[in-house]
Amino acid sequence: MEAVLVPNPFRERVSDGLFARASALYDDVARWTLAMVIGHFCLFVPVALIGKPIPGRPIGKNCSK
Repeated sequence: MEAVLVPNPFRERVSDGLFARASALYDDVARWTLAMVIGHFCLFVPVALIGKPIPGRPIGKNCSK
């Protein structure tokens, strides 16, 4: 996951070697699922950090101000 999230302006984030290692461990469906999980993580974590939702409160009334 770090290879995808850490900016690297000088080369690819996911090298061919890293992709080959992941391909040896996961099939196509599992790699796609992993990519979707990482994508959701990258979307919802910043939203949670900005909004600071309060667990257990209804939607629309669960953000601190």
